Amino acid sequence: MTAYVLAAAVLPTDPAPPPGVDPAAYRAALLADAFDVLDDLAGVTAYVATEPTPYAALAALHRTGATIGAVIAGDAPDLPGLLVGKLYGACEDRAAGVLPARDGGLVGLASRLPPPDWLAGITLDSDLDDVHAAAPANAVVVGPGWHRLRKPADVSRLDPRLDGWYATRALLSPRRP
Repeated sequence: MTAYVLAAAVLPTDPAPPPGVDPAAYRAALLADAFDVLDDLAGVTAYVATEPTPYAALAALHRTGATIGAVIAGDAPDLPGLLVGKLYGACEDRAAGVLPARDGGLVGLASRLPPPDWLAGITLDSDLDDVHAAAPANAVVVGPGWHRLRKPADVSRLDPRLDGWYATRALLSPRRP
């Protein structure tokens, strides 16, 4: 078994908040919670991406010395760490792994580093057909789907029984007098 150096980055997004919620505070809460998911994973060094695309973020992770990198959408505050782990596991046998978003696009992707050139055109808004069209045959493992919070109504997808997403939970909780 090969030893890998794992790193992950949260790619900031621009989700639309529910009515009455400050957009900047909402974006910051989602990003903080998505970062916490990565930061809690054993053996993974977490970053907030300053690069505009997953490919650029993966290239930056490679420069840190990582041998497998993952990029997660900054609007998936309750993403289970187990699903991120599946991305890394996919890269043991294949060049890349992706987690599709249930309503289109991707929640995350991972690849061996340096990232393969065919990932250059893939964004978190790419769908699975785009990924499969860009990738060589059998290069990608598709993991289970999850949700992103891109529209105001998407907060209904948050499960209060799931642990985590504390910043988002606090921001969305009713204020007490």
